[in-house]
Amino acid sequence: MDWYILNEDGTFTKTDMRTAAAWMETADRTVCSTEFANLWVSTVFLSLDHNHRGGPPVLFETMVFAKEGASDIDYLGLNTRRYCTIEDARVGHALICEDVKRLEIEAAALSLGLVSHIPQRAS
Repeated sequence: MDWYILNEDGTFTKTDMRTAAAWMETADRTVCSTEFANLWVSTVFLSLDHNHRGGPPVLFETMVFAKEGASDIDYLGLNTRRYCTIEDARVGHALICEDVKRLEIEAAALSLGLVSHIPQRAS
């Protein structure tokens, strides 16, 4: 297992587990955080490389969390994305936020009776 710390400029440095653990105690690992009416999108620096197949370290992750009472919103498929660079993480966060905005608009249209169903989007 490879451990890293995030530098102020968005780059990262490989280190040992103890140093990474000490760094995580005080570091702000948040890259981006966006709240919506029903969902919260969070992108963070993981510190532990999540690339178990070789290649560049996968150190950033975006997750979508439902707020209390939001269980009727289908955000399946948006729940976790991982990235190798902070730039990719920021772009990925923004793209997921666009998807969340669309889902919340669709959910509102359904709940207001403006539409009877939302057509499936082609992948």
